[in-house]
Amino acid sequence: MNAISRSLMQHQRRKICNLCIRWCVLGYVGVIYRVVTWLHIAVQCNVEVLELELLGYPPYTKFSLPLCLFSCGSLRSLTLNLNSCSLVLPSAVGFTNLQSLSVSSVKMLNKSFGDWISSLCKSLKELRLESIEKMNSININSSSLVYFTLLNSSLTELDHLSIAGEKLEVVNLEWRFNSFTGKSLKISTPNLKYFTWKGNPTNDNCLGNLMNLEGAQLFLEPNL
Repeated sequence: MNAISRSLMQHQRRKICNLCIRWCVLGYVGVIYRVVTWLHIAVQCNVEVLELELLGYPPYTKFSLPLCLFSCGSLRSLTLNLNSCSLVLPSAVGFTNLQSLSVSSVKMLNKSFGDWISSLCKSLKELRLESIEKMNSININSSSLVYFTLLNSSLTELDHLSIAGEKLEVVNLEWRFNSFTGKSLKISTPNLKYFTWKGNPTNDNCLGNLMNLEGAQLFLEPNL
């Protein structure tokens, strides 16, 4: 780990276009500070594309991104795979210039994640959520979002999904559950061009005005 730190330190103040960190923690939470240190260095080097995957992180352990990452003006794309640990996001700070965000395999402790995305990530064009736990409702109303993907192929706690945005052109959903009772899907995307929905049908659907739709794929399985 010291060798990695030294290598990154040598790049300080020099631009890093892409940085991919896949690190096996092996249950030792104390070593995570080194990963945070690398993220600080990446910000100093004006990183543009960042991928972070943590392996062996103890379940239900909390992980927070350093605040400098949110204000990083150069960061355009961020991919997070935290292997079921709990992600903590700041309530009043969002990503300044981030255009693409992919989050997978996390327990989301911020119940108002959708509101956080909508109000504090004004440059975000693409959002991909996969295997998100501990959320029963996602409500996104974004003025910048163009692409939205939700992949919750395994049974999760999600009950309500609402997506709205004037610029949204592509929505991809894979959402499965045992019973459609109490499940709702609402889409308000007047400029939507492509819509894919896989999984189980919800009990309450409101798809709004889809006059600009060019293609749709529905792969729905009835609840037995």
